[in-house]
Amino acid sequence: MRPPDAYIAGATDAGSVKGGLGSFTYCDTAADALPPRAANVPPLALDDLSVKLSVPSGEPLIGYRAGYWPATEWQGDETRYADATVEVPVSTTEFDAPPSGDWMLAIHVTFPLGGTAVYYWHVTVP
Repeated sequence: MRPPDAYIAGATDAGSVKGGLGSFTYCDTAADALPPRAANVPPLALDDLSVKLSVPSGEPLIGYRAGYWPATEWQGDETRYADATVEVPVSTTEFDAPPSGDWMLAIHVTFPLGGTAVYYWHVTVP
């Protein structure tokens, strides 16, 4: 069984974009995956300075950690910049966008039953 899909959008919610699933451990299954190359992922322009993360179907999340690296690098060193845990599982949360630039964004999600998954997006921030 695979983890649920995760989506991000800017706070203005002009449209959500599904993340590429990376490594995960979920419901007694696991997979290791390298992050995608930015050139293989259409860039998502974040028009504002916040990111809305949603898991609209399936198990909600109880925590996340976000990080980014330059889109020009493949498997760059991830700069950790946002993380949180919540007491009550949620299907949507919001946090600051990375600084201005062209980035690969990784969001590491924790699910209530102990599962984890990493999702990737190519984002540009004005």
